[in-house]
Amino acid sequence: MEAFYFSAMPTEPLLTTLPQELPTKLLVLMLLLPLLPLLLQRLLPVGRKLQQGLAVVATSAVLLLAVGLGLAVRGPLPQVWTQPLGSVLHVGVLRIEVGLQLDFVAAVLLLFLSLLSLVALRSSRLVRPALLLLGLSAAVLLVDNLACVWLLWSLQTLVVAQFTPAWPALLRRVSELMLFLFVALLFWGLGGSWATSEFGPRYQVDSDPARALPSVMVQDVRLAQPLLQPLTLAPTLQQRELTAQLQLHDRAGHAPVRDALQSKLLLGGRLWQRLRVLLWAVLLLRMAAGFLGVAWERSTARSLRLLLLACDLVAAAHLLWRLS
Repeated sequence: MEAFYFSAMPTEPLLTTLPQELPTKLLVLMLLLPLLPLLLQRLLPVGRKLQQGLAVVATSAVLLLAVGLGLAVRGPLPQVWTQPLGSVLHVGVLRIEVGLQLDFVAAVLLLFLSLLSLVALRSSRLVRPALLLLGLSAAVLLVDNLACVWLLWSLQTLVVAQFTPAWPALLRRVSELMLFLFVALLFWGLGGSWATSEFGPRYQVDSDPARALPSVMVQDVRLAQPLLQPLTLAPTLQQRELTAQLQLHDRAGHAPVRDALQSKLLLGGRLWQRLRVLLWAVLLLRMAAGFLGVAWERSTARSLRLLLLACDLVAAAHLLWRLS
């Protein structure tokens, strides 16, 4: 991976398309609701009928929250619900944070999964797998960190391994490995380059833009009154910040971060092209695993197989939407 440098740093505010952030405390509740009936069963000796009823109530609450929050952020200007959870690492300009966000697309997908979960909950035998799949899928849709997405995909594979055949599980594992490689290459590609020295190949941090220009003022031109807000230029795993950095451009149309990333080389080719190939391979393998699970596993209930397929398709579609 070869280094890149800018001939001149921007001197005026850069333009981007940051959505308006709406703080809320309800996103964590959407994650916990599917798990509450399972936790109650562990703590109290409740019967199957009562657990099934609690599962229906919890899933219906997730559905209503998805409808309410989704309609609230639907409008002429992009809006998103956000809830920060904490910082994992903060060294200089390098920040790795974990947070939740819900946009209109994620709300629609979560509504679709909730409806399929309600269909699966008609059988008391499917309460536990349906709630686990809904909870993990909701976390995948809400979490704003690519590393957490990879971890949640791995947990989902462990959950569905007990009622899926071997080939779909293998495809899921391969897609997770490619997603990990994609996240690692993207993170390091935004922050530094491999260079040769007298001590051999080593990784060095780029002098531009992360160190020479730690932050810029971002102007959102879609608003009636232009809004200036800070945006740190540094390697990040948060999808919202990643999208904002890649969309940064000046009034002449130059996108410094995107152009710099596109100029890097990896294994004799453009790093950007390698990342696109990895991303499409991840998405296609994930969707193929879902379709193979539906076609091959006939012993599992049809409603649960459709929910499994929907979880894989929703995860792939939302990842593509976030990174497109």
